Amino acid sequence: MSELLLEIGMEEIPSNYLTSAIASLEKVASDILTKYRLPFENIYVDGTPRRLVLHVDSMKSSQEALKRTVIGPPKRISYDAEGKPTQAAIGFAKSQNVSMDKVYVEKKDRGEYLAVVVEENRLKTKKILAEALPEIISSISFPKTMRGGGGQPVLSGRSIG
Repeated sequence: MSELLLEIGMEEIPSNYLTSAIASLEKVASDILTKYRLPFENIYVDGTPRRLVLHVDSMKSSQEALKRTVIGPPKRISYDAEGKPTQAAIGFAKSQNVSMDKVYVEKKDRGEYLAVVVEENRLKTKKILAEALPEIISSISFPKTMRGGGGQPVLSGRSIG
């Protein structure tokens, strides 16, 4: 378990924008960390007219595992008369990067289908934060936003987006 501390320095924002910016940062950070399957215990957000601070407690070192069931072709075309897998079954297993022993038959409303439980790779939190933090920063909303020459929002003196 570790902590995340993000300090965002900015041009002075009007004090009446501060409350909504803090609330926006809290919601955006929570939503994005959840989207990337990065578990945490608490989020604390604070700010001044020149700085927003995000503190996240008890982050794990990698994503939560994500298991999902993938449904494949119908059983009737997946095995031949002798019970051996057909090209449809072999192709399904190959497309899911699993061996045939991981494939099973699942009953659905419309019949029996091949299925497999796939677990997505768990990436390290550090690697995901490299993508998630810029997304968090650029998603903070303000009642009015300063725009650069190209019409893009301005962040740290340079356009983003």
